Amino acid sequence: MRALFVILTASGLLGACAAVDALPEPAGPASAVAASYVPRPGYDWFLHADSGAMTLVYGLRDSDDVGLSLDCEAGSARIEASRFTPANSASSLLLESGGVSARVAASTSRTDLDDATVVMGTFNAREAVFDTFAELGWIRAESDRDLPSPALIAHPESKANIARFIRACRDG
Repeated sequence: MRALFVILTASGLLGACAAVDALPEPAGPASAVAASYVPRPGYDWFLHADSGAMTLVYGLRDSDDVGLSLDCEAGSARIEASRFTPANSASSLLLESGGVSARVAASTSRTDLDDATVVMGTFNAREAVFDTFAELGWIRAESDRDLPSPALIAHPESKANIARFIRACRDG
């Protein structure tokens, strides 16, 4: 009975992952594709700034439920991206928005939190994917060892913080 439960659970999880891992191919302008995305209730992009250190986090406000964290020092032109993954290791991290993507080498660190792994990679803040992210208000991330994340979609009122974060990382 336990084996049947495990098989059914695994099948359900794989089916659920297959339902969210593919983003629609852009059929027209990227903004038209973005219009089909709906922000997840309670989840959003939150900007934190402290003495030149900037953090843009997607998740639930004031919680450890985080889908992606982006960090930079103002004017550094570097963005450190990190996300939790069930994979034990990863050698690259990809960010994609509106069909525009960037991939960098990644490092990993095990956490005590549910035996998860944090995947981290440093991106050039001038990568086109960040321009598209600021315009559309969504991005997705994946490592080479796990399934792609669903799109992490901003609520309309938080889109300005995405642009503010990217400008600060680039120009200070």
